[in-house]
Amino acid sequence: MYLRRIIHITFLMLFGKLTAVTEPVVLLRACLDRNTRTLTLYYTPKSDVCGSFTEYIAYGRESASQPYQTLHTHGVLTDQSFSFVIPNTKKWEVYITTKNACNRIDSLNSNSVLIDDTPPNLHNIDSVSVRLTTQKLYAGWSNAPEPDVKGYTLFKSNPGAGTNSVLRSIQGESDSFLNSTFNVNQKDNFLSIAVFDSCGNEGIISNPHSPVFLEHNPLAFNDLCEKRTQIRWSNYSAPGWVNDSYDLFVGTRIDNLALVAKLPGGTNSYDFTIPTPGLEYLFYIRVHKQGSTITSSSNLISVQTTSNPVSTNNRIGHVTFIEPGKTEISMLLDPKLGVKELLLYQREKGSTTWNQVYTNNNPQAYNSTIETGLDNSNKIYEFKSALTNVCDDTFEVSPTHESIVLKKAAFVFTWNDYAIWNKRNAYFQRTNQLNDLTSQTNNNTLFQSDSDPLAWTQYQVVYYHTNTTGTIDSARSNYVRHLVFDTTLIPNVFNPFGSLNKTFKINNPNLRQGESILRIYNRWGQKIWDGDALLGWNGTHHGKLVPHGTYIYIVFINRPKKAQQLKGTLQLLR
Repeated sequence: MYLRRIIHITFLMLFGKLTAVTEPVVLLRACLDRNTRTLTLYYTPKSDVCGSFTEYIAYGRESASQPYQTLHTHGVLTDQSFSFVIPNTKKWEVYITTKNACNRIDSLNSNSVLIDDTPPNLHNIDSVSVRLTTQKLYAGWSNAPEPDVKGYTLFKSNPGAGTNSVLRSIQGESDSFLNSTFNVNQKDNFLSIAVFDSCGNEGIISNPHSPVFLEHNPLAFNDLCEKRTQIRWSNYSAPGWVNDSYDLFVGTRIDNLALVAKLPGGTNSYDFTIPTPGLEYLFYIRVHKQGSTITSSSNLISVQTTSNPVSTNNRIGHVTFIEPGKTEISMLLDPKLGVKELLLYQREKGSTTWNQVYTNNNPQAYNSTIETGLDNSNKIYEFKSALTNVCDDTFEVSPTHESIVLKKAAFVFTWNDYAIWNKRNAYFQRTNQLNDLTSQTNNNTLFQSDSDPLAWTQYQVVYYHTNTTGTIDSARSNYVRHLVFDTTLIPNVFNPFGSLNKTFKINNPNLRQGESILRIYNRWGQKIWDGDALLGWNGTHHGKLVPHGTYIYIVFINRPKKAQQLKGTLQLLR
């Protein structure tokens, strides 16, 4: 007997503390399936180091006044649960006995628990929204207050039919859904939840929640004429939810959506004034729950507002002189549906007031000669065209064109540039003859001609612009009559640094380049420069400016019908 105790103590020392044979299992819960009367016990088993385990025995009683009775035995040590059928569905109290301890005699009894067949209480959703960035339905709720909450079952509800379809079970406090489950571009997306505990007891399904559904009302306004469009929405739908107020957000992109209106809870539509017709505008609503900080957002919608016809290519082709009092304005138009009228406006340059001078009620591409009685030989006039739509709005105003006016003072011809054409050339046109002055667009040009000096000649400036295939269009000035006298003009002073007369040269409208030579001498008679007299001397000698002072010039003119030599002195200023 003494030897056996020594062996037993030695065994304990070798293997340490034997928890499995000195402590009972911990019974966690007893879950009852009322439909099948199946009771499942969940517990924390202990390891059996000494190999003394034979079985678990479940005992139970129907009430505190009844004795415990054996309900079930289970022979697997490491299992964490086992199930069996009980006689009835009363509120049984159960415990587990572990048989045996390491002494192979004693048994260990667990704690006792009551059957858990009570579902959690009703728990509601906080809100159902449409997430702006993903446009998916999103729901959120607070954690249920019961101590034993395993998760939440989500249902797609149909209040009209009284049905709830299970979607899935989760353990978090929020979830989002694919559009195949909840299409946010359709109304009546209802979601409900129910809480379930660790025994699988599921609570009452909550009230269904449905977010605000936003849509465009295209029948409210003619948005092109009235410059307004209407959006409308349904209320947030959930029992006990009162819509306190709505925030309306509008923008042309998601990243520039801005709050444009705060509306009372009873509002279900809004008339939006369109800042720029023709743009696409995005809208969404955020509703505030009364007496709470909870909010919900609607779906995002886009509204393409109506614009005036685009790509009508309305422009003026040219403004050209026909005869005194008659100016031709070529107006180009690619007609589109929605254009009502083509208008032409005119004003004298420098005026701030435009006058409508022409209306075409059947717009199409055309050239129109306008007899306005304008003094088009002496005054510059500006022209522009515009379109109107069915709402009598004016739009697509063309760039402004100027008429070309040619003027003459002595031998100097001046005109205004036809600046509306980016790539342009110009030439003088004389009756029965053209002297080409390609790319000549300055406003101070001396015209030179070999015409009869005793005959009147008629001149005109012609502008044209081209592309790779040739001339696109041209515009002409008024006519100017000119009598050319054979006179050579020679200045007597010039300043290379001045604003005018930077070059000493002659002027004669009958001379061409190469028909005259200019020679410059200093006061000691030394020649310091010679060259074409029409191009002139810039005041330098060997690339350096000469001192100011008096210099001598000699001009040699040699034409087929006339040879001439002119000499004198000039003053160079610095």
